[in-house]
Amino acid sequence: MFQYFKCKLYRYLIAPRTAEAVMTLSNVMRFSVDCENTDDLILLGAEIDQVKNLIKLHQTRFDDELNISFAYQDEIRNVKFVPLILLTVAENLFKHGIYTDQNHPAIINPSIVEDKLILQKHFPFNALFY
Repeated sequence: MFQYFKCKLYRYLIAPRTAEAVMTLSNVMRFSVDCENTDDLILLGAEIDQVKNLIKLHQTRFDDELNISFAYQDEIRNVKFVPLILLTVAENLFKHGIYTDQNHPAIINPSIVEDKLILQKHFPFNALFY
């Protein structure tokens, strides 16, 4: 009887978050495949949305304990740029460490300075590496 209720509780508490994570992952993967099949520039805003999705996925994976700063000015969303650059930097963030120290966030801050994309990034050395 206990197993039955445990299973039901798990299904109602965990399943919605899992379903949301699957849909988010699906969006990131669809974006990546679509970008690989084009030679065109894309709006940076579309890639920013996917970086947010990637951060959301990893926050789910680590029970919202990651300390990641992803900040940008809204005007860069309309800049056309080569696809998958920003997403690759974000993927490397998660590939090379777990950033849970609340005093030392991992930082990704894209900005435009004199018509050039500047990507400020900082991945703290005190992160757990795996």
